[in-house]
Amino acid sequence: MSVSTAPVLSTAQEDELFAKVESLNADQLREKRRYLGAYEDHQLAQKITNFYSLDALAKRLVSGKWNKIALQFPDNLICDSAIVSQILQNYLDEANENCTSEESGNCGSDSVASASTCCSSGEKTTCCSHTQSNNSKDETTRQSVWILADTSYSPCCLDTIAAEHSNSTHVVHFGDACLNPVSKLSSTYVFGKPCVNVEAVVESILPLIKDESKVCLMSDAPHTYCLSELKEKVIEKLGEWDGEIVIAELNWEKPSKDGQDAVIIDYPFQNTKLEDDDLRIGNRVIKGLKVNSNQQDDDFDQENDIITQEYTLIHLTTPPDSRMLLLSTKFSTVNYIEPQLGELLYERSPNLMKRYRFMHEARSASTVGILLNTLSLSNTLKLMNLLIKWIKDAGKKHYLFTVGKPNVAKLANFECVDVWCVIGCGQGGVIVDQFNEYWRPIVTPYELWLALAPEIQWQGKWVVDFDDVLNKNEEDGDDIDLEDDGNKTLNENANENNTDEDYNSDDNAPEFNPVTGKLSLNKPLRQLKHLQLELDAVSSLSGSSSNSQEKSTDLVKAMSGQLAVKNTISMAAMHLQGREWRGLGSDYKNDEEAENQNEGALVQEGRSGIARDYGLP
Repeated sequence: MSVSTAPVLSTAQEDELFAKVESLNADQLREKRRYLGAYEDHQLAQKITNFYSLDALAKRLVSGKWNKIALQFPDNLICDSAIVSQILQNYLDEANENCTSEESGNCGSDSVASASTCCSSGEKTTCCSHTQSNNSKDETTRQSVWILADTSYSPCCLDTIAAEHSNSTHVVHFGDACLNPVSKLSSTYVFGKPCVNVEAVVESILPLIKDESKVCLMSDAPHTYCLSELKEKVIEKLGEWDGEIVIAELNWEKPSKDGQDAVIIDYPFQNTKLEDDDLRIGNRVIKGLKVNSNQQDDDFDQENDIITQEYTLIHLTTPPDSRMLLLSTKFSTVNYIEPQLGELLYERSPNLMKRYRFMHEARSASTVGILLNTLSLSNTLKLMNLLIKWIKDAGKKHYLFTVGKPNVAKLANFECVDVWCVIGCGQGGVIVDQFNEYWRPIVTPYELWLALAPEIQWQGKWVVDFDDVLNKNEEDGDDIDLEDDGNKTLNENANENNTDEDYNSDDNAPEFNPVTGKLSLNKPLRQLKHLQLELDAVSSLSGSSSNSQEKSTDLVKAMSGQLAVKNTISMAAMHLQGREWRGLGSDYKNDEEAENQNEGALVQEGRSGIARDYGLP
């Protein structure tokens, strides 16, 4: 008999696969740091200090007395991380050294100011003697900074998971942020002040404004500081004009609304009082636009949309796809401008009708994969348990996944999942899949709520905020314990979901996928009563036939058209049973249960060592 060979599972190797990446030269670094504006090499440290407001940040850190401080940078700012960490460490060391002396009566003020003269060269190596000044100090009391190597999920969210790996007690988030409250750790936000070509931006805005038009100026968090200046320049250029310009400010109260210790460093609008009737869109508050707070529920949301539809949005920078889709549903016209060159950007907005299609596919899906794209936001557990309840009530099967940063390859490994529901930050944690890269549709919790409703009620909205989805549950009058894990056995689900009235209803009526036109088994858990009856019969039969020595190597058993593993229905097992290839060796037609025919593949020793040292065959 010929020797069996295992299928090839490894990918082809190329010369560039493990090639070493050379460090960037000075010109490339200057191009990456365009947000700093023009500067000479000796001005780099001072530019970075002013850009991140490191003086104010150091005072905040010294007054907080946190021992381990995690610094979180997005990819576009990671080139500044080494210099920022050295400057901050020098600030902290000198401030703490002055605080320990008996003659120092004011910690965190003069000491921080004196430390600002250090590191003027901006070199990545040790740039002054203060770096090693406190090495002999007790590490349990010394304040130290740590650079987080990579974010676990969305770069706009506080990465409390990575911070806890280094036992950090405080997180400093740099760059654009969603300002969603987190359930752990105190935090500080530093947006930075990117360089903006105000005159060029104003010249690009003027052609977009018509007579008696209404305009809303908005940007990402770092560029919000210049919106007031842009508004004044535009009004000055227009002269006599009957229109209106409003500014979308950050909802700076959002990070600390649940009592968390969260502070934004050097934000110009932080002293502005936010009113309850100010119109809100995500984490933005549009000052000057008021809504009728007496209206309730859908009428309140509808009035918000009517108000914003009268305005043309001018947005500095290009927002993420999820936020771009939200803005396109709120405003009549959306324009994007590049802040440094002042050029008008022509971006393709995500299609809302594609979301309508994904909602229909979720409606006809039998297995829903709940993808956790965040573990730090405060309401993650509540929303997860709410989704599980909705899916169970709809008679569908669910699986819970956390894969770190999702990508196409990771999610393609789970073939049994018909549709994904992602729980993540509304700004950077929601996967829009604009170019159909993912194998299965990805919907939001709000879209899943629409899909699981008895009747289709598409409203043409894009809702990604956790609180909005939880409020929908309260409006529906669902009284459940969202802090409970929601795990129940097959018997409990069968008793709750399969009463006589449910059995005699139209749940068994055939349903078709409106996208593919095929028959869809979208409620597999509706057959739990049939499955439970047969499981009981099989258990009693196996107990009475003790003389039977027959054993099976099957992973799953088919019962009444369903499949069960340990008395629990498994859609993954059903999918596995219907596949032609079920693992190594399964693509051969040998009878695996016959004796003396269990022939496996030839085992060979693989490569060892460091992957980059592999030689091509």
